Amino acid sequence: MARIINPQDLQAHLPKLISAKKQISHMAIDLTVHKIFRPRKCGQLDFGGSEFQPAEWKVLPPIKESADAAYGWWELSNDVYLIQFNETLQLGDRELGLIQAHPRLIETGCVLTPQLVKSLRQDVLLPLVAPKSGVRIKENARIAQLIVLELDEIPG
Repeated sequence: MARIINPQDLQAHLPKLISAKKQISHMAIDLTVHKIFRPRKCGQLDFGGSEFQPAEWKVLPPIKESADAAYGWWELSNDVYLIQFNETLQLGDRELGLIQAHPRLIETGCVLTPQLVKSLRQDVLLPLVAPKSGVRIKENARIAQLIVLELDEIPG
């Protein structure tokens, strides 16, 4: 069995929160977008892995709507992207994190692939699919939620 860890108990281990008041709820920690990547060159995958080549990805810069704007926007068309978060967190031996789409992201028509993680670092990238109509995402937008579980026993 497992229990959900109260996100308030993790706040001290989340040094890169933009606003703890807005990002920590009773069950989850809202994660904010730091960078968005778009595929540049296709990768390849085989059964054994000897011919594996990862895709090449390009960082998309957010565009500011005016010179005095504090934050920019990403204008995403119908495609697959990789999302990098601002927040970092190292989980304990008996802890497991589940990253899932923020409900508001789902309401924009986007799909964010859920992922189980042992840590949340800058190399954790999640696939995001933008809808046919496209989507605008502002820098630091809350786009995902992290739920941390404490496991009764470590699977082995």
